[in-house]
Amino acid sequence: MKPPIRSRRLSLSTSPIRLWAEDVVGYRPDDDVADWQRVVFKAVVAVGAITVCVLTVWMLNRGELPRIPKNTSSILRLDEFTRHSDRTVRNTMPAFLELPGAVGALSADGTAIHDIDENELRNVVCAPTLAVLVRQEFPGYYERIPDEQLEQSVLAKHPEYRDKFCAMPAWMDGTPHDIIKYQMKPLPPLRASVVLWSMSFVAAFVVVVFNMYYRLLVPLAAGAHAHAHA
Repeated sequence: MKPPIRSRRLSLSTSPIRLWAEDVVGYRPDDDVADWQRVVFKAVVAVGAITVCVLTVWMLNRGELPRIPKNTSSILRLDEFTRHSDRTVRNTMPAFLELPGAVGALSADGTAIHDIDENELRNVVCAPTLAVLVRQEFPGYYERIPDEQLEQSVLAKHPEYRDKFCAMPAWMDGTPHDIIKYQMKPLPPLRASVVLWSMSFVAAFVVVVFNMYYRLLVPLAAGAHAHAHA
C-alpha cells in the first residue's frame, strides 16, 4: 500500500511560524533572487517602515487634545478676574482679553469648553464694583452720587444686581462666571493611541511589501532562473 500523500504545505514544513508566513505574505525560498534585489528589498522595508512610523506620529499629533477642563493648564473666569481687579478700574474687559490664552465658555455642567467670539466681548463692560458698572452703563447720570448710596439705591430696586459684574447683552449666551480664559496643555509626543496606530500602519506596510516580494518578485526570479537553465 502506498503511503498517504501529504499536502505540499506539510511537505515543506510543519513549523507554525513558516505556515503562518506562507499564508500571510506568501513566503517561499528566494534563492533565485539576485543579491542586489535582496539588498534593495531590505532597504525598502527599513526606510519605508521608519517613514510610515514618522508620518503616522506626525499626522496624529497635528490636532489638539479635547477641549475639556482637565486638558487645560490654566482657567480664569471673567467674574473672578473682575472681582479681584483694582476697584478704580472702569472696565476690566480689555485687560481680560489681553491675557494669554484663548477665550471660551464653560458648559453648564463644567465638563466642556465651547467657542466664543472674542469680538462679541469687546463692547461688553465689566467693573469690580456695582457703582462703577452702573456709571459705565449710564454715563453722565450718576457721577455725583456717592458709591455706597448709588449701590444701595440700585439694589433696592434691582436686587438681581447684587452679584453682577458685567453688562452682558441679552442675546449673548453665557455669564461672566462661564466666560473664561484658558490655555491648553501641549499634546504629549507619545500617547498609547498614537503608538498603537503607528505600529498598526507599520505592520500593514511591512505585510504589503513582503507580499509583493514573495508573491511577485520571487516567482519571477524563479521562472527566469528555470528558463535560463532549460
